Amino acid sequence: QKILKSANKDILDLVVNITKKILHKELDFNSIDKETFDYLKYLKSLGHKISIATGRPLRSSKFVYDELDLDTLLINYNGALISNPSNNQIYIDLKIDKNSLFNIYDFIKPHLINLFCEVYDTIYLLNKTDEIIPFLHLEGSTLFHGNIKEILNINPHSGIFFVEEKYVDTLINYVNTNFSDTLHAKYWGPGKYHVVEVYNKNVDKSNVLDIILNHYQIPLDHIIAFGDAYNDLGLLSKVGISVGMKNGSNEILSKVKYITDSNTNQGVLKFLKNFFDNKNY
Repeated sequence: QKILKSANKDILDLVVNITKKILHKELDFNSIDKETFDYLKYLKSLGHKISIATGRPLRSSKFVYDELDLDTLLINYNGALISNPSNNQIYIDLKIDKNSLFNIYDFIKPHLINLFCEVYDTIYLLNKTDEIIPFLHLEGSTLFHGNIKEILNINPHSGIFFVEEKYVDTLINYVNTNFSDTLHAKYWGPGKYHVVEVYNKNVDKSNVLDIILNHYQIPLDHIIAFGDAYNDLGLLSKVGISVGMKNGSNEILSKVKYITDSNTNQGVLKFLKNFFDNKNY
């Protein structure tokens, strides 16, 4: 492939998902893989652009952005919020109607275990329990908890529903049938808990690609993206260099151009070193 030339440097854009890919553990924010970070910093020093894409909120991803000393785009809530923290500019800010969320809540309430919504760094939580705390990334947030219809007074970026397993499909079908013009629901799991995420219909990590193209003049075939789960599909399907993690879902691995090692075995680092050291671009 030919590469875009800019300021006498070869420029690629790297879209890296922070969850489990450059951290050792999914919920351990003190477990930075220093070797991977150092290599990303090295690539940045050569002029390559690095963007972070995650389902996490700004408060629990900006430390990665800062550690890498980035001045590029940060994609939060799976693309509901896309901003440049270095200049506080917001490019995409997609929310869901709170009344639609209340309707969904009323429908699934008999089979609901818990629910929380977020907008920027404010959390609205139904039941404050020990089990829910690891999902909330509380540091740097403002938390309200109680009757969701009483405390939620603003349209949120997302609605995260914890439901009984046998009602996952029921909830997804209800949302995607009754709110097909405005919302979409997807299953996040399986795991200890069965979670359905509800977002604005237009939310997708791939929304960042038009911004990258317009701001950095980097075409799609010069963009590397890493992913391992359903929320990465839109992004991976559009970039020229799509990379799946070895321990990713079968759906991901069947659609990417390359497969690298697992996210617990420096998969991102191994791919990037091989790619750039062998000048595969």
